[in-house]
Amino acid sequence: MATSDVTAQTKVAMILFYSPIDRFIHKVIVVAHDAGLADALEIAPTYPMREGHDITALNPLNKVPTLALDDGRTLYGSQVICEYFDSFNTTAPLYPASGDARWDALRRLSLADQAFEINVQLTLNKTPEGKAVFDWAWPKLMRAFDQMERDVSTLGAFDIGQAGSLQALSYFDHACSQGLEVFGLTETYDWRVTRPKLAEWFAGAIKRPSVQSRFRKPFTGDTGPEQLRAHVERALAARS
Repeated sequence: MATSDVTAQTKVAMILFYSPIDRFIHKVIVVAHDAGLADALEIAPTYPMREGHDITALNPLNKVPTLALDDGRTLYGSQVICEYFDSFNTTAPLYPASGDARWDALRRLSLADQAFEINVQLTLNKTPEGKAVFDWAWPKLMRAFDQMERDVSTLGAFDIGQAGSLQALSYFDHACSQGLEVFGLTETYDWRVTRPKLAEWFAGAIKRPSVQSRFRKPFTGDTGPEQLRAHVERALAARS
């Protein structure tokens, strides 16, 4: 089935609940664009930490990203949503089908996703009391970035592992831009200084059209709780 055919059939209702923070690269958006599904997605801006932003009826964990399908099903988490989107990619799937290429892509994806989650924990604990979290998280992040630097030498065609790395690195930049003085760092940390291969790869990878579609482009629509409730109600209605 051609990508255009898939888009035509799915454009009716796929609601993506995610936080449209433009300062980091959402890999679900990248994968959707590369699969030709960008026009099939309806975006529901969601900020689970804000009052009134509750998607528990769709996802018991109340976390983003969450994808509501037009047949009433709901998919949770970026790993599952990315693989679902990529299943429609008939030209250059980001998940290698089998063999060493698949396991290497998934290894790099896992490394990036865990680095991303560790950085989220660091961000949520950016207080003097969170110094213990910083002491636990920072060495892990540095080792993850060192491994990404080593991995650059063996990278081939753009794949899901690279999409995950873009998300992890750009979110780290976003977090650092908010300041880390509370942890005793007097300057914004730049991972590029000591990882030149990774920096060169990142500078090239962010030029992909699927990355440029959202990166550093602020969301201009309604982000209030009313629009979110309306999207949730529509997704729930599809179940019946």
